[in-house]
Amino acid sequence: MYVRFRAPEVDYFSGEEAPDSRGDLILQIEQADGWYRGEVAWTHEEAAEDLLVRFVESLVGAGQYPGDDLFDPTHIFADLGQLLQIAYKSATTGMFEPLTSVVEYCPPQWVITSTHLIGASRKGRFDYAIPIARINEPRWSQHMTEKTWIDEDSFDRAFSVAKLLFSAGKLAVKPPPAKGEPPF
Repeated sequence: MYVRFRAPEVDYFSGEEAPDSRGDLILQIEQADGWYRGEVAWTHEEAAEDLLVRFVESLVGAGQYPGDDLFDPTHIFADLGQLLQIAYKSATTGMFEPLTSVVEYCPPQWVITSTHLIGASRKGRFDYAIPIARINEPRWSQHMTEKTWIDEDSFDRAFSVAKLLFSAGKLAVKPPPAKGEPPF
């Protein structure tokens, strides 16, 4: 299971939140392949502990709670903190293209964005990018194992999750239609 963080829709011309906005942050629960399983909205008036209780209750209600031994809900905020730090660092350290639309961080080296699978080189900068639209090309796994700087576990996890999300159409770049399907 994964959590996708969504901010409420905002009308940038008026600065007003969209009428269907239910909170300051929405935690959307998804399976690894991107299928929606539910969501929990969080407002700034609510304590984090209360949000996490409601989040666990929604997992139980969806039949997706893995049990106390396998799930620590506080990791949700730790993971969000890591994502925000990576995005901030990429935006403020002079990267040619700062990371945007980060979907998942696969520590210690790979980030899935809505358009790319991006890896950090030996210098610790996120400067190696695989376009998501090319994720199904057969050469990537072999090509990447030839790199001496790669963290194979981080890459394997990021690559497999990116392929699942791409195939499910859950990234900004949509997979091509199956043969015989109309192009619309």
